[in-house]
Amino acid sequence: MSSSASTSRGGGLAAISSWGSSGALPAHGKWHQLQQSAAYRPPTKTKQGPKKEKAGKGEDAAGTEAAGEASAAMYEDGGPASTDAVRVVLQAVQNVTPHLDVRTIRTATKTTYVPGVMPSEKGRSLALHWLVRAAEARKKSSKGAFAECLALELLLAYQKRGAARQKRDDLHKLALQNRANLHLRWW
Repeated sequence: MSSSASTSRGGGLAAISSWGSSGALPAHGKWHQLQQSAAYRPPTKTKQGPKKEKAGKGEDAAGTEAAGEASAAMYEDGGPASTDAVRVVLQAVQNVTPHLDVRTIRTATKTTYVPGVMPSEKGRSLALHWLVRAAEARKKSSKGAFAECLALELLLAYQKRGAARQKRDDLHKLALQNRANLHLRWW
């Protein structure tokens, strides 16, 4: 058994990091090469002629164009396309992963928020959930494919922007605002 194959068996994140250095990922028991082309750019919507806007959809059409321009701009010099795809995804998930948690408890007649430290597994799971939900929301507001919406959301998370990162920041802000209630934590 080769040393690269043994890293995929028990390594967790260390194994995933080693995949990025070799440029290969296991898929159904076989090794497949990642397509690493710095010249690759996702297709942008370049429609010729006048734009026809539907009633009530003017903001969505402008948002789709802005998202297309943003994704094209991200692929220019030094963007994520010039780095390893696995590292971009891992960094995007890490940028969205929350470290603080807020639980609600009832004291007498009022509800109080009590902050705490979130376990890393729960934080990672929540980050992935937020990324998928943000991509689904983007899919509903645009006419692009889900894969394109998820890719754009991952790229925004890689740059510490986007809806998923905003949710993380809001949760951290709520935890910091309620740090005076930390003495109520009993679990």
